[in-house]
Amino acid sequence: MISMIQEFLQTYFNQTEIYLLYVLAFLFLYEVYHYGRFMSGCLRAKKIEPKEQPGVSVIVCAKNEEVNLRDYLQVICTQDYPQYEVIVVNDGSVDGTNDVLNIYKLNNDNVKLTFVPQDTHLTSTKKLGIMLGVKAAQYDYILLTDADCRPANNQWIKEMMSHFEPKIDLVLGFSPVFEKSTTLNKLIEYDTLTVGMLYLGLAKSGKAYMGVGR
Repeated sequence: MISMIQEFLQTYFNQTEIYLLYVLAFLFLYEVYHYGRFMSGCLRAKKIEPKEQPGVSVIVCAKNEEVNLRDYLQVICTQDYPQYEVIVVNDGSVDGTNDVLNIYKLNNDNVKLTFVPQDTHLTSTKKLGIMLGVKAAQYDYILLTDADCRPANNQWIKEMMSHFEPKIDLVLGFSPVFEKSTTLNKLIEYDTLTVGMLYLGLAKSGKAYMGVGR
């Protein structure tokens, strides 16, 4: 079989092209091995129901997110979890974000508000917003999400917390893209899935290298 392949290659390609094909074949097989080994790691993860459910501070940074907060914040505020608070950091919004947040604060006892000063001279204020949210937190466990993200159900906090064990300090989640029927969105969904499986699988293998903001 190998001799037949060599004969075929020598018939249609010169020696330099054959070496190049060998290199490409090796790289392809390595990619298959790499993805097969590490992407499958996230499939081996098992949920562990914690004996205790410690308090959690959910931090959401919002910059001009009036519409998304109105649509998604309620799902975060009505989680099936005994002790948690929702800290929303208003990152210099100029739309109706502040009005929406004040309504939520009036109707939900577990909502706390803070803000990034509008005269802050930073290229990106997201990190500062997270830091301010952490400073305002009353619980030791911090759960981060974005204003344009919606938890799949009211078990989100419980599911994230179920992966904590005594030797685990950080838990990564996966956030798929909202489904749409367009071809472009399907490609984005596929890319998001493969990236998520890779970073979760590598984290499961003890080689964590990234997570996503949401």
